[in-house]
Amino acid sequence: MKRDSLIYQCNEASEEELEKFLNENANAFVPRFNISVNTRQYAKKLVTYAIRFEVWKDDILVALLAVYKNDECQSLYIPYFCVTKTLSGKGIGKTLFMTLLEQFPDYRAIRLEVRKSNIAAYKFYERLKFNIIDESDDKFLMLLQL
Repeated sequence: MKRDSLIYQCNEASEEELEKFLNENANAFVPRFNISVNTRQYAKKLVTYAIRFEVWKDDILVALLAVYKNDECQSLYIPYFCVTKTLSGKGIGKTLFMTLLEQFPDYRAIRLEVRKSNIAAYKFYERLKFNIIDESDDKFLMLLQL
């Protein structure tokens, strides 16, 4: 990895690196991510089942977009998407998302859930052209048709 620059990679982070990232960025979620989720188990699940688009700076994971794919339906589900606060607003999230689209050109839809209280995340997904297709008391289910 190069120093002092952003490195975009796929599926490089270890379970330990993912768990550290999840805990260090828990405040980006409302409520805190590690209050409702066991981050050690979640990191293991991501390594085992998800495709992970990662951004590294100085050998530290600074952004993560995880996705599950359903080949049969040609759809994707994003369970986790976060850019560390110090780099937020610099286009990293959009770049990660565009990388995801480039990797799955034949897929027809992307779904995700976002908490209604996480207004910044909701607005980000809205800018990416996601639409609300369902909601519960505390979450929106959003869809992007490709």
